[in-house]
Amino acid sequence: MLPVLAALSGCSSAGVSPGCELNVASFNVGFCKEPSDVPVWNRRKALIMPLVEYHDFDIVGMQEPFGFQVDYLAGASSRYAVAGDIVRDLALSDVSEKSAASDVDRMLRNMNNPIFYKKDRFLLLKSGKFYFSDTPDRAVRGFGKSFDSIRSCVWAEFRDRESGAEFYFFNLHLCVSKFKEWHRPAAELLVRKIAEIAGNSPFFITGDFNETRNDEANVVLRSSGMVVDARQHSASRPYGVSKSTFHGYKNVSEGDLPIDFIYVSKGIKVLKFGTLSDSDCGVSPSDHYPIVAHVKLAGK
Repeated sequence: MLPVLAALSGCSSAGVSPGCELNVASFNVGFCKEPSDVPVWNRRKALIMPLVEYHDFDIVGMQEPFGFQVDYLAGASSRYAVAGDIVRDLALSDVSEKSAASDVDRMLRNMNNPIFYKKDRFLLLKSGKFYFSDTPDRAVRGFGKSFDSIRSCVWAEFRDRESGAEFYFFNLHLCVSKFKEWHRPAAELLVRKIAEIAGNSPFFITGDFNETRNDEANVVLRSSGMVVDARQHSASRPYGVSKSTFHGYKNVSEGDLPIDFIYVSKGIKVLKFGTLSDSDCGVSPSDHYPIVAHVKLAGK
């Protein structure tokens, strides 16, 4: 694997530190829904967690994997634990035999948004999940019951064991661009849920938005006054790919603007931001580039 970026992170071990630095990442690791996807998954799956470890992600919101993919990734590294209500209603054998898209609702419910975190560094305090729907507590089609609207956000509260800093983490995946008319109500629901769940605590949002920063959900978030875009507010020049974070396993951006984002709450400093294009002999870990922000938040 070709090394691209390795950022250091950590907090002072001398009592409670005045601040805590960590690497926060977002990575759509790609689902495996068709029989033809299975050999692709088998080629690329061994690249994902080594990338996470090498670039020293302290916590990463992943999007899209089915339960058997989450379980593989969790077993591929002893350093990380997983938060999130993981749906395991599809097995690799199911996908090997027929397309998961033959039952669209089942497929969409099985697209997970797990949060992988360093288990020796963070204490998981609580977690939950809501759906972008008129009924956020139910995994059903919402916002007019249109196709592709079973989309969710996993959230978790963590405490950094060294600094004592506590924060919330929200990880989401919005509808594909064909159905982005639902992005505005989804983002408005997200803003309400963050206020309800996190209150005045610091928080992060990671996700595949399936839209650019000029579109509805991103505009809603920035207009809320609660967050800043880590890519746009990095203290140093953003590193790596500047075009779309989606590349369709070709390692060449398909589009001119990123569709994956990391947002941080006001008061969190973004020191660095990178878009990573690691591959191994032409094999890409996913059809999206992972993104990572090196940030600093206050200790407790």
